[in-house]
Amino acid sequence: MTPENDAKLTERFSFFQGADPRESFSMFGVECGDGWFDLLWRLCTDLELMGWQGHVTQVKEKFGELRFYISGATEEVFNRIDEATDESHRTCETCGQPGALDQSLYWLVTLCPTHTQERAEARKERP
Repeated sequence: MTPENDAKLTERFSFFQGADPRESFSMFGVECGDGWFDLLWRLCTDLELMGWQGHVTQVKEKFGELRFYISGATEEVFNRIDEATDESHRTCETCGQPGALDQSLYWLVTLCPTHTQERAEARKERP
């Protein structure tokens, strides 16, 4: 994620602040593409409305889906995180348009048709 979008999330939502400096989030910030920014914003807004008071330990993409790790919560909060993960399966990580899992290369990633094609073309250009 761009530093600007990372900062928007971390400055707006208190559960990104005050994390243990040894945790992944403190070292790396949000480790996914800008296409998931709106998805993350909605998730964080919902967690805040639920009254969740914990903190985020890691946010990343892994195997083409969102991973949002936290310090603990209620089943309701974990269910909302699962919904966001499910949404990430259908959302291009690059641009936020509808997408699907691209398994054509060694790195799994959820992309829209345009970004899937760009990825394929970039691969062909490599030696």
